[in-house]
Amino acid sequence: MSYFDSDDAIANMMRRAAIKSVRDDGSQQIVEATGLSGEEFKIYRQQGHGLSTVPPKGSEGYVVALAGRSDRLLFLQGEHQDHRPRKMSGGDTVLYDAHGQAVSLVKKAIRIVGSDTITITGPTIILDGDVYVGGKDGAKRIATEDTLDSSGGKLQAPFAQRAKAK
Repeated sequence: MSYFDSDDAIANMMRRAAIKSVRDDGSQQIVEATGLSGEEFKIYRQQGHGLSTVPPKGSEGYVVALAGRSDRLLFLQGEHQDHRPRKMSGGDTVLYDAHGQAVSLVKKAIRIVGSDTITITGPTIILDGDVYVGGKDGAKRIATEDTLDSSGGKLQAPFAQRAKAK
């Protein structure tokens, strides 16, 4: 094998491809993708433990031929240019989806953004620190079951039935 033959083999080990569809019902996620030269792939998409995603159609990633062999293909990544957060700073992290929801770790803040409803469920939920409802100025009031109105009477519903405060 000449120098140029091995150079071609290395160059062909990785290609960019666009996702056409994702099958996520088996033990492995299978991606159907089209390479930039029109080649078609139906291959396993590797993901790390603890996080599973299904990239939308049109997302781009890499087809890797392990050891340069076309029978050992693997799809890596899967990012869609229309949904990727932009203008982040070094060290920032955002977990996001194609529907406008995000959990961001930016500088010293954690932010959760939902496009509809955010649900936190657990037998016990602890918020430790100052809590503001309705914005940073805390414009909205929270009433609990034992809150009294201005005349000393017991407040009528609606109130946070299971909220407790020190």
